Amino acid sequence: MLSIKSGSAVAVLVAMTLAAASPAEAQVALELRGGLNVPTFKIADAAKAGPSFGAGLNFKLADRVWLIGDADFGFHKGADLAAGGSGPSVDVYHYMGKLGYQVYGSSNGKVSLILNAGAGAMTFKVDGG
Repeated sequence: MLSIKSGSAVAVLVAMTLAAASPAEAQVALELRGGLNVPTFKIADAAKAGPSFGAGLNFKLADRVWLIGDADFGFHKGADLAAGGSGPSVDVYHYMGKLGYQVYGSSNGKVSLILNAGAGAMTFKVDGG
């Protein structure tokens, strides 16, 4: 059985993508983001808003086709409990791989609209409160 850690899998995917794109087409875009995540639905009863950060790596495979990888990480302290104290802290990790199609690109290349579809995973790390 072959076991690949997530970091290794990303490195393999990046290498395969760069090998598949011709030098004339190869374009790479890196996104860095940060902000505040606000829990919604039932998790809002257990966790407070908290900081988040993430990164995206995009590779142009063809004229309008992009391979997109994203990872986002959110950190939430436990919500205050009615009986006193607080609930457990919850860290939320999102990993996504997508294929995008550029439906619009400005003539100067500064603005584009890319529709994408893909799959991903979400994991949680819960620390006792």
